[in-house]
Amino acid sequence: MELSVANAGEWLRAHRIDSHGAAFRSLGGGVSNHVILAEVPSGPIVIKQSLGRLRVADEWLSERGRIFREAAAMRWLSGKLHGGRVPKVLAEDRENFAIAMEAAPARAEMWKTRLFDGILSMDDARRAGALLASMVAASEGNS
Repeated sequence: MELSVANAGEWLRAHRIDSHGAAFRSLGGGVSNHVILAEVPSGPIVIKQSLGRLRVADEWLSERGRIFREAAAMRWLSGKLHGGRVPKVLAEDRENFAIAMEAAPARAEMWKTRLFDGILSMDDARRAGALLASMVAASEGNS
């Protein structure tokens, strides 16, 4: 099943997530996943489905199971990250290489977008460095 805005509600229901009255929109920008924002009654959810062939000009193939390593990393980091928050994994679909997770707050901005827009902030860089240090410390058992 290739996920889309048209069938995302059906996919959520199949994974026991209420999508009654939900609004869906595709989140662009990615080359390695289909990403859909679902505004469901319980709050916003992101659905990600990994692609086997990346959306680039040349043929670039990628192992689709990487999405489950991402989900495992989010579950493992939960509660270990200092100064940040990890989205909760809500569903995994191994047959269709897809996951659902909590969405970032609507007011959140992607650091990559800010950088591409020329917005450079030492505070952002310090926070990113601190989060990375927190992840390293957790992986070394020092969290």
